[in-house]
Amino acid sequence: MPARSKRPVIHEWQKLRLKDEDLASHFTDKRGNVGVLLGEPSDWIVDVDIDNLEALAIAEGVLPPTRATWGRESKPRSHRLYRPPRPLKRRSGSRSRSE
Repeated sequence: MPARSKRPVIHEWQKLRLKDEDLASHFTDKRGNVGVLLGEPSDWIVDVDIDNLEALAIAEGVLPPTRATWGRESKPRSHRLYRPPRPLKRRSGSRSRSE
């Protein structure tokens, strides 16, 4: 994805599966974003995306530890990856970005 964008430029990118030898040709812009496959394609990895600064401040004491974290300079560790022991079901009222 282009830098500072969340809009994919590859049609049906979520169906793309890259091999090691494909990486150099797909990641040519060092400033670009990366789309991450979550849920079933990743063996049920989930991303806890913490947008609220107050929630981010207490996340360390509330969420389980994980080494898989990232975020912007202004909100480091605002994304945390977890693999639950079993697939999660969506709660009523939850939404995804595609809805």
